[in-house]
Amino acid sequence: MYLNSEQVALIGQVFESYVLQHHQKDILSILMENDEDSHYSIVVNAMTLFETNMEVGDYFNAFPNEILPVFDNALRRATMSLIQSNSQHDRFIMKQNLHARIAGLPVCPELTREHIPRARDVGHFLSINGTVIRSSLVKVLEYEQDFMCNKCKHVITVKADFEQYYSFTPPTA
Repeated sequence: MYLNSEQVALIGQVFESYVLQHHQKDILSILMENDEDSHYSIVVNAMTLFETNMEVGDYFNAFPNEILPVFDNALRRATMSLIQSNSQHDRFIMKQNLHARIAGLPVCPELTREHIPRARDVGHFLSINGTVIRSSLVKVLEYEQDFMCNKCKHVITVKADFEQYYSFTPPTA
């Protein structure tokens, strides 16, 4: 099931008015930036958005894949209306890569996980609480290596051994 045009219009209007009310300074600071091609994000608190209109919260949970593009379009419209209404509009540069980022999801069983998400959670917004207990540098996983014979200069390709944690055993001959 998909959102119909009336629902999209309602969500867009609610989000546009919310952004203009709560994030006007953030939008103005983005408009002052020089780089047009960079991606800019506005972090929106989900709880205050849902307090503005609970119906948007229902659509947010029911249609997670369709909501973010609607939010992004509403953010662009809010930016355009802010440029037109501001007296210093000649100093602003319109950005096309504006994105709404949702933070502060409510603590409810549908949106909160304390364990690693499962396959049934794919395509849904989730808030995961936890503690990072170990952090290390990123390690490149090598799939194969080339070895060259010192005598005949023949190149031998050796694939990594999965059972030995992707280690390589160089050829003996």
